[in-house]
Amino acid sequence: MNKIKYLYRSLWPAVLTIFCLACQTSPEPDAPVATYHKWHRVELVLNGPETEVTADPNPFLLEVNVIFTAPDASSYAVPAFYDGDGQGGGKGHVWKVRFSPNATGAWKYESASAEPALAGFRGAFNVDEPPADSADFLKWGRLIYAGGHYLKFTDGGYWIKGGCDDPENFLGASFLFSDFNEPDTWASKKKAADYLSGRKVNSIYCITNTIHGDRPDSWPWIGNGTDSNNRDRFDVGKLLAWEDFFDYCQNKGLVLHLVLNDDSGWIGYDSRLYFREMVARFGHHPAIIWNIGEEANETFSNAEQEALAQQMKSIDPFGHLVTVHRKPDANLHWPFLGNPLFDLTSIQAGEGIKAFSTAILPDLGEIVRENRIASVQSGHPIPIMIDETSGVDLVDAATILKMRTKVLYPIYLSGGNFELHFKDSYGAVFNSGGEVTITALGPMWDDMFRARQFLEQVPFAEMEASPQLVSSVDRNFCLAKPGSVYAIYLSAGGNASINLTDIGGEYQVQWYNPRTGERADGGRVTGGGWRSLGSPFFAGDVAATVKKL
Repeated sequence: MNKIKYLYRSLWPAVLTIFCLACQTSPEPDAPVATYHKWHRVELVLNGPETEVTADPNPFLLEVNVIFTAPDASSYAVPAFYDGDGQGGGKGHVWKVRFSPNATGAWKYESASAEPALAGFRGAFNVDEPPADSADFLKWGRLIYAGGHYLKFTDGGYWIKGGCDDPENFLGASFLFSDFNEPDTWASKKKAADYLSGRKVNSIYCITNTIHGDRPDSWPWIGNGTDSNNRDRFDVGKLLAWEDFFDYCQNKGLVLHLVLNDDSGWIGYDSRLYFREMVARFGHHPAIIWNIGEEANETFSNAEQEALAQQMKSIDPFGHLVTVHRKPDANLHWPFLGNPLFDLTSIQAGEGIKAFSTAILPDLGEIVRENRIASVQSGHPIPIMIDETSGVDLVDAATILKMRTKVLYPIYLSGGNFELHFKDSYGAVFNSGGEVTITALGPMWDDMFRARQFLEQVPFAEMEASPQLVSSVDRNFCLAKPGSVYAIYLSAGGNASINLTDIGGEYQVQWYNPRTGERADGGRVTGGGWRSLGSPFFAGDVAATVKKL
């Protein structure tokens, strides 16, 4: 089959130059120069040969790159894509390229292709600073690996993930949106995005190919998902809807955690062609995490996962983040620490689909700390993401407390990131039993936001997990920049002491209520030894900051 694909590629110039020579166009030399904004989408239309998604030769095998040259002379080779009539129809002569400029000033572009009708499109445009009313991601720029344990926006601050892990098939018929009293449509998916954004959730997990996986209803190719002959032809109408939805999510402050394969799913496709199409259509978005696969070690060997990561890195000119989701081994160690192909972990630390209410959770704080330490020792410190625990199946006081004391604060106060995972029994999302729905999870979303908000008041990216600095380390957590600032969580409340031995100065204690976000003055302590934090202002589990005056 690969030989046939390469033969199609080699035949394209000869066949289509004869057939569509009249279609060849070039820009006017005196055409006005357009102005775009930094980090915003630049979409250019290239008029190529008349064809369609089912044509022979296959238009998706015709590669077109557009070289964008920045004001500083750096360049980006961005893949273009066949887009039918440009409006969702599969027949036409439209190729498009989407780009996100990372600098202001004068830019140039020129297309390159073996097909003469699509080569030599050239032009220029100007880029200004983003307007003040731009969505955050379009002001902050690309989400990037910053050389440490937290991701960062190019023109913005560090970021702590507090994400939504479900439904994994967000792009398919997820059955999630009965909350909104309407069928699962793109309008209802947008309402779900509105709801999540309103609860301050800041990322969503979407699998783009679930064929033969747990919920086989999401794929980018034409057809019904069962015909393997369609694996090199894409559904331009469906992908237009995906782009609209992704754009909506980015404007709502939701990072796109795009997972390219489902566990034990279908892998009988040209991965390079698939990755190229995903990058071409969606890579311009500033806040994307490419994930090679969900529970990828069910399907791919470690070497195959590395090869896929390398492939994505080689295709994506934007340098988006790359990771891979793994089922846990006995020690819950992520196997690619130290490998520069991976920019962050994606750790499953639960018991499959076992109910959260009955699962015996591992020590998630220890898992985060061990992986952070190991990544430092490898010479490539990366963010530690816990992307799946046992699924939440009930929303009651006991489960909310367990989530806060066993998951949220242990992960965050150990220097990690988190996505909330539901128990949905392979597609029946919260429509039975306790009627756990996306809106019923409100108390957990709120707790997750308050945990993030607590850390965002301290320089968390400069702090290290230091539970040994707080008494009763088996149930308390501490993230510290010793001698400067400490963030503490007491999972059972009560009195605790902090180790300020060999550290001078005076420190302000401020208590934080993880159930409400309320703060209260806790007085001052002086360095020089173990110091009592005094009685917490709030009953139950409680957090505190200790800052040097």
